[in-house]
Amino acid sequence: MKIRQKIASVVTAMVCTVSICAGGYGSMTGVAETTSDEMKYGDYLSYKQVDENSDDVFDFVRITACEDEATEVEIPEKIDGLKVKEIGDSAFKSGFWSYGENENLKSVVIPEGVKLIGSSAFENCVNLTSVTLPDSVTSIDYAAFNNCPSLTSITELPESLESLGWYAFSGCAGLTNITIHEGLTGISKYAFKGCTNLKSVTLPESVTSIGYDAFMDCTSLTSAPIPENVTYIGEHAFKNCTNLEGIELPKNLETLEYEAFYGCASITSVVIPGSIDTLNSNMFRDCSSLESVTIEEGVRFIDNYAFCSCESLKNITIPKSVKSISNSVFAGRMTLESITILNPDCKIADEEYTIYEDAVIHGYADSTAQAYAEKYKRKFEVIEEEPIVTTPAVTTAVTTTATTVTTTATTTVPVTTAPVTTTEPVVQGDISGNGAIDLYDAIEICRNIMGMRTFTEEEKEIADFNGDGAVNLYDAIAIAKYIMSEL
Repeated sequence: MKIRQKIASVVTAMVCTVSICAGGYGSMTGVAETTSDEMKYGDYLSYKQVDENSDDVFDFVRITACEDEATEVEIPEKIDGLKVKEIGDSAFKSGFWSYGENENLKSVVIPEGVKLIGSSAFENCVNLTSVTLPDSVTSIDYAAFNNCPSLTSITELPESLESLGWYAFSGCAGLTNITIHEGLTGISKYAFKGCTNLKSVTLPESVTSIGYDAFMDCTSLTSAPIPENVTYIGEHAFKNCTNLEGIELPKNLETLEYEAFYGCASITSVVIPGSIDTLNSNMFRDCSSLESVTIEEGVRFIDNYAFCSCESLKNITIPKSVKSISNSVFAGRMTLESITILNPDCKIADEEYTIYEDAVIHGYADSTAQAYAEKYKRKFEVIEEEPIVTTPAVTTAVTTTATTVTTTATTTVPVTTAPVTTTEPVVQGDISGNGAIDLYDAIEICRNIMGMRTFTEEEKEIADFNGDGAVNLYDAIAIAKYIMSEL
């Protein structure tokens, strides 16, 4: 507890210092706004009037707080003649720095006209079951409904939604079905992580990216069709979605990050499009029902453990475009019977368990596949002629003339090992570059706001820890909250 208090004190001091030096609250949001003093509305709500362009005229109302005793809240459309447009950061949470739970709040009606649900607005409202979200909402910010496990009423997100923050609905175990409408372009990191009763998700064609951990541990998820326009699927995006029955990867998918489908035990088949350069590590590891894998021409690298413990996979063909197979790709609990490697110069990691020991290896004479088989005493069958493959196939037999070769330990054919060149993944928020998310990152963000350091565009993306599209003090605060949650 003392460590948390120290962290809170340090970051609070930084926030105050930068706010004073940079000119107040307006600098935090990037908008030159001023607000009234906090005022009370009814028995439970507090609010501020907001002058969004500093012209001495108040433009709208922001709800800033709610008493912990409230159980049912209906937010009015107007207060003091001004429209309510925002639910402020941590407004219904039990204190800004509190990690306690609001156990009393059960239902909230948000009126038409509200555009913003702020960061952590309803976080840890553990008995909140019903929230009315109007279609006017354009932004649901960082952790807005994080850890609201009783929330069941939301089945679709507002039609006007443009931005969905990190952890927006993470831990909302009561959600069962979600429909997202056209307009949203990305599913943010951790957005629905740990929604253990979520069974289906409908994503619009406007979505082009699915972020890190977006649906991780959604263990009841059976259906999540991936739109054709998606070009990026992040790390662990569907990890441990144990009931996800089928996936169809878009033809234009460019990046499929590591462990994206790790532990998806119900997937039976997958086609990996040639638009993907690298099949990253642990991609389909522990996909125990996976029987059919088609790797299209164009894929160049298969990283370590990609198909480890895919115990239902019997046959696979590695296309000619693949330049390297890293260590333990086909290791673990396997029943692989046959692997065909069509690139005679494919670099195969010089490790006994790169390819499952009982699998028959098919390849060309004097190829690296033959060299691997001979070194590790595996059965090898030579492909006499280059096979004619009209469509990339895995489980369909390729017509070839094969000769069984008896291998010996005295072969002189060298094994070409695969140098595993991996790029360390960027840690979001690690703007100090020390490989961890810590107070140094919050300090660097504050230095940037005060003009003491200039971020490149790439650094801005890393520093935008709360995922709201801007680098401001909320990112430093979010980092501090993250650090405390890890203690």
